[in-house]
Amino acid sequence: PQHPCIIVTERMTKGSVEKMLRDPKLEISNLQKMRFARDAALGMNWLHKSNPVFIHRDLKTANLLVDDNMNVKVCDFGLSQWIP
Repeated sequence: PQHPCIIVTERMTKGSVEKMLRDPKLEISNLQKMRFARDAALGMNWLHKSNPVFIHRDLKTANLLVDDNMNVKVCDFGLSQWIP
């Protein structure tokens, strides 16, 4: 039988990477954009190497959240699957 999986994360106060990139008042440096990409890649790597393995299936800037320290975390696992 399938077992429900619940993921709880901290509040990500800056919102999504998509929102930040579209905000004309924010100037995000290329270095910061690269840090966003690195954090997303590290998060996806962690998911794919976890046990059970998580397959996200909906990676996009709207599903990358930013905290007060400009760290990015992957969110929205509605379409994800896990492989035992």
